[in-house]
Amino acid sequence: MVARARYRAARQPPRIRINDDKLRAAIGANIKKERELRGITQGDLALAIGIARTSIVNIEQGKQSITIARLLQFSAVLGITPLGLLDGGIEWQRK
Repeated sequence: MVARARYRAARQPPRIRINDDKLRAAIGANIKKERELRGITQGDLALAIGIARTSIVNIEQGKQSITIARLLQFSAVLGITPLGLLDGGIEWQRK
C-alpha cells in the first residue's frame, strides 16, 4: 500500500503556483520590453490589437488582465511565442 502511494507521488506532474498579480506584472513587463525592442509605440500596438491605448498602458503596468485570445494577438503582433510573454510569471514546483 505504501509502495503504491510512493509510486503515484513520483508520477505526479509538477505543481504550478500562479500568483495573479505577479503573472499580470510579468506579462505586462514582457509586452513592454518586446514592444520597445521593436520600436512600436503604445498607440500603434493598440491599433494593431484593436484596443484602446489606455488598455495597453494598464496591461504593461500589470493593472489589467488579458484573455488567452488577447495574449495570442500580442504574441503574433510582437513576433514572440505566447510562452515568451508568460516568462517570469509562473513558478513550477516539484513536491
